[in-house]
Amino acid sequence: MARFFNYLPVLSLAFLWAFYGPLLRFLESIGLNVFDVNFLGFSLGAVLLLLIFKAQKAKLGFPAKTEAKKLLFYAVSLSSTNLFLFYAFTLSTFANTILLHYTGLLWGSLAAIVLFREKVTKWKAIAAALCVIGIGVIFLPSVSLSEKFFVGNIAALASSFGYGGMILASRSLKESDSKKVSFYSVLLCALFYLPLFVFFGSQKEISGIFFGLSTGGAYSVIEALFVIYGMKAVSVIAASIILVLEIPMTILVGFLFYSEGIPFATMIGGILITLGVLLLVAKDGASKAG
Repeated sequence: MARFFNYLPVLSLAFLWAFYGPLLRFLESIGLNVFDVNFLGFSLGAVLLLLIFKAQKAKLGFPAKTEAKKLLFYAVSLSSTNLFLFYAFTLSTFANTILLHYTGLLWGSLAAIVLFREKVTKWKAIAAALCVIGIGVIFLPSVSLSEKFFVGNIAALASSFGYGGMILASRSLKESDSKKVSFYSVLLCALFYLPLFVFFGSQKEISGIFFGLSTGGAYSVIEALFVIYGMKAVSVIAASIILVLEIPMTILVGFLFYSEGIPFATMIGGILITLGVLLLVAKDGASKAG
């Protein structure tokens, strides 16, 4: 039973991420655009995390120059990921979005070959081939610009590059305090979105701002806490495999709440991408553990 509770925060994180799409669609339905959602969510999230971590007497001193650069890269990656995910979840299906988004694990792994001088193994080559073919299969019905979900699919794929950047930044920040990383990354994201909210934000009514602050802020805080405490309790490879459950859970949410079917092309492409992702997680995790 104690072992199960160790995995509970990571399982909860996968479940929370599976409902990110419905949250974005809800906020859009009440008139909030992408800049409203991200600025309001990150700004209140930064305030709440500051209060929580201060109450825990966590050390949140200003990061040193090198650490600050890594945090900046992480925040830029997170901001771009959230930007593109908004359009992906609101313009495409949940299945297409989550499958294309998860190819970020591939981009992060390939970039690590250059940045961290990791070896090119046959497993990475096979995983890359599976993911790239899967992407092609999903996009095959969308070669025409008139395709219904084409723009959303492009946004989902674009979000995967930011996700890959987050993975790389997380690896470079592995020696930093996780609470400090969470607070400053959320704070920097809020600062990035501040001018965009001022000039391009669409929601000026109190009710809309309240919903954006409450839902987005709560989501940011809960996510950060699950990441901090979940990753401490289990191994990296175990956490990574569990978090891949976000893929079927997100697809299930789309089916149950929005009656989204799964076209044959998406199904085949999704199987290939999921196999590639699992191969990357298992083999990369095993090599790092060794």
